[in-house]
Amino acid sequence: MGKIGHQSMLRIKRRGEVERRVLGPDVMLYKPGRGEVHVLNATSAYVWDLLAVGRDAGEVESALREAFAVPAAADVGADVARVLAEFRAADLVDSAD
Repeated sequence: MGKIGHQSMLRIKRRGEVERRVLGPDVMLYKPGRGEVHVLNATSAYVWDLLAVGRDAGEVESALREAFAVPAAADVGADVARVLAEFRAADLVDSAD
């Protein structure tokens, strides 16, 4: 299993005001108050859906490994950390703790 770092135990969840929209094959997140739209790839959309309830990075990594049959040698932790960091930077998530 890949290393996620010291924030792996920090539980995060989606911000309530962010709306998820599907348009064809694309999943988009819309922030009404700021008029921002974020287009997600399939993996990021799956992570977003996992964050409906508070989860930590380790739980997200485990769910991704199971859902996508990721080989044990793959560093999924780095990908999870990147996606969660992007969500944080865009102010799309909050601490669930």
